[in-house]
Amino acid sequence: MAAIKLESPGPFDFKKPELWTRWKRRFEQYRIASGLDKEEGPRQVCVLLYCMGEDAEDVLTSTKATADDRKEYQKVMDKLDEFFKVRRNVTFERARFNRRDQLPGETAEAYITALYGMIDACEYDEQLKEEMLRDRLVVGIRDKALSERLQMDANLKLETAKTNIRQREAVKEQHSLLLQDAGGTKTNPICVDG
Repeated sequence: MAAIKLESPGPFDFKKPELWTRWKRRFEQYRIASGLDKEEGPRQVCVLLYCMGEDAEDVLTSTKATADDRKEYQKVMDKLDEFFKVRRNVTFERARFNRRDQLPGETAEAYITALYGMIDACEYDEQLKEEMLRDRLVVGIRDKALSERLQMDANLKLETAKTNIRQREAVKEQHSLLLQDAGGTKTNPICVDG
């Protein structure tokens, strides 16, 4: 099997601590795909700090990580998680999430993906996270008729809401294609030789 050359994630933007969870997820993918997770702890920590960028060492120092902590990847990650958690304004993140509607021209899939990207910063527990995603999808979609129909389902689940939203968009696209195909060319289903 040929070796895959992977680029490390770009440096972390320390001015945007709300992006920590997303950057961390990307680094974890890189860590596993590159085989770094099989390396010794100190090497993993060094690669993490290098990938994060110039300010990483200063941030880690400010967490009061000991020399022993710096030898263990998970301990360093825990310190960084705590550092960035303190700097995140959860109230602001929740307000942003709860105001996010589907934008004009934004596909249902892009809207769903955006909400999933935003909700991590809200720090809801898993059950509440699912309910909040469902509710935001239902009230935030542009298709108000579908929104009203989904609101009528007292037992609506997140997966059902996502499926209905995706299917409705697909049907609209298919209907639009059918209209384009028929555009100006009328076909007569019954041909009579005269």
